Amino acid sequence: MHKHKKLFLLSGAIFAILSSILAANLYMSNNPSTQNPQQAYKKQIVPWSYKKLGITKMWKFTRGKNVKIAILDSGIDLNHPDLKSANIIKTINFIEPNKPALDETGHGTFITGIVAAQNNNFGIVSIAPEAEIYILKILNKKLRRKS
Repeated sequence: MHKHKKLFLLSGAIFAILSSILAANLYMSNNPSTQNPQQAYKKQIVPWSYKKLGITKMWKFTRGKNVKIAILDSGIDLNHPDLKSANIIKTINFIEPNKPALDETGHGTFITGIVAAQNNNFGIVSIAPEAEIYILKILNKKLRRKS
């Protein structure tokens, strides 16, 4: 693939991820079903932003297979129902290297869900459910930004 085309696709993917984060935050704050997690899992949603950004059309060509994505955040909850069967290749804890990269704040798990949540009839379907995911814990509850 041509160098500029790859750069364009990468830029588009980054834009899509950032837009989805914004959309997910808006959805979470404005959707009553997200107030009760048990109710939110009763059916799977495709965020409205995916259609606006053309992600659902992109799925005809790729769902992220052979794409490596590193999530630099607060870790991950590997028991999250939407991430249990995700293609998580490796987790690294840079805060406490001898401990697992467990998510203390939920933010890393949330972001990983946008990128890698599985197509499994509950929660959300992610942008790239077949991507190879690397979790790099660089934040914890003590290192988060104060508002």
